[in-house]
Amino acid sequence: MSMRATSGISKAAKCTAAIATQFLLCTPGADNDTFSVASGSQSPLVGVFQSTTLNAGDSAEVMVSGISNVVLGGNVTRGQEVTSDANGNAIAAASYAPASGLHTAGIALESGVAGDIIAVLLEADHMQPVAIKANVALGDAAATLTAAQMIGSGMFQITPTAARALTSDTAANIVAGVPGAQVGSWFDFTIVCLAAFAVTLGGGAGVTVVGSGAVNNASGSFRGVITDATLGAEAVTIYRL
Repeated sequence: MSMRATSGISKAAKCTAAIATQFLLCTPGADNDTFSVASGSQSPLVGVFQSTTLNAGDSAEVMVSGISNVVLGGNVTRGQEVTSDANGNAIAAASYAPASGLHTAGIALESGVAGDIIAVLLEADHMQPVAIKANVALGDAAATLTAAQMIGSGMFQITPTAARALTSDTAANIVAGVPGAQVGSWFDFTIVCLAAFAVTLGGGAGVTVVGSGAVNNASGSFRGVITDATLGAEAVTIYRL
């Protein structure tokens, strides 16, 4: 049997809007009889639409358990839990989710990239908790903040004895480090300066810093947003919050 053969329990429902693409993740609609295409990781995920429809209110089959084909919205590696992007496509469940966590739909049984259709073992939706992040202690010197630190740790602490320059990792490394990276994916991090000397954040290759990057005897919060996830043309904008 092909890995992509589907098998499981399905439910007949109505769609709240026309479904243009097959195998999208879905969320409960406005009443007991309707389902909608999921609109992000904060949507409760209850299954996968098995076909397209022409109009709102059309009948639709929703696979709610078992193994279903799912279309991808980003890079996914088999064994990863998946959640939904803004268009109902499956992406890797990410540790940089909002503070309330994110909903997951199941476990990828195959690896793939955006646009691929892979087999997913559907599981009961649950909220994945936010990962615990560690503080990164920086030395009293100029430093490059690695993608892994920016995305996975999120807190930098430095006690400078003179003005210091901090540089982000490259956009290529940041995009590679974000699970399910796509345009609009984001992560937050904070720089804490514990002395009256400015530490100033600058962008590595492909990274633009918007707003003041200087932090002086205070803390500064930043948000990194992927603006281009194309291989070889990666771009990230870091905004001062």
